Amino acid sequence: MKKPFTAFCSILLVLIPLINYAQTRQFFQFELKNQRYPSKSEPEILSVLDNDIAGALTFTDPKGAQKMIPKSSILLGIQFKPEESRISRFNVNSMDKVYSGYFLSNGAEVTVLALGINAQNVNDYQYRVVENDSIETIPWSKIPKLEQNYGAKKAYGFIGKFKAPGKRIFLEVRNKKDYKTRDGIVFDWRGNFKPLLKQVNLFVKVRDTLFATVLKEDEFKLGLTKSVDPKTNVPIGFKFKDGVVNVITLYFNNPENVPFDVSISRKKEG
Repeated sequence: MKKPFTAFCSILLVLIPLINYAQTRQFFQFELKNQRYPSKSEPEILSVLDNDIAGALTFTDPKGAQKMIPKSSILLGIQFKPEESRISRFNVNSMDKVYSGYFLSNGAEVTVLALGINAQNVNDYQYRVVENDSIETIPWSKIPKLEQNYGAKKAYGFIGKFKAPGKRIFLEVRNKKDYKTRDGIVFDWRGNFKPLLKQVNLFVKVRDTLFATVLKEDEFKLGLTKSVDPKTNVPIGFKFKDGVVNVITLYFNNPENVPFDVSISRKKEG
């Protein structure tokens, strides 16, 4: 009974809905479908030590006893360096898919591989890299290479090592024959996640009728604000009387999952 127990202990399994924990060893993490809470978009995480990534295939084998289902058949694996002590995850919507994003410290490097890509299907897959949501630094290209490291029992697709201080990159892998078979990851090294206000819309009451308007334009001449900061779009001297403004809608530039507060102060006469 010692051998099976030893083999099991060589695999570190962690199932959690969110990533926000201390890391002390190098490992690869793979995303699974959240079977405990199917309605949630956050995946469960399977983490295996980087000297036995074959364990990820063992745990996700449909014929196996574990009954764990990978989020994608591509089975992307990510290795974070141990010095990256805290990792925060967020969701990124891409058409009908939900990809994972990670906020990383400026010097952090990540390694990405795909256990679902092998010698038999490697020519069916492509990958691309987009920087800062604007520049396609690597257009749709062949998988860089097959390799067999980290305790793998057969060759897998090696996607690459990534490090882009002060930038954000989007990595996507797809099957050329079936675009539904795709997966992606966002890595964000920017560090400054302050939300940028794009526009303020209002529902205002004019002569007992509600109208939609843009604060900056003040088309009804209500004198709600004297000016708008051209750099931040934040209204200067924004004020209104009770009953004039019914709804305030703020539009931000991709705030992701970063929490922030908005407050309104009320001044009583007298």
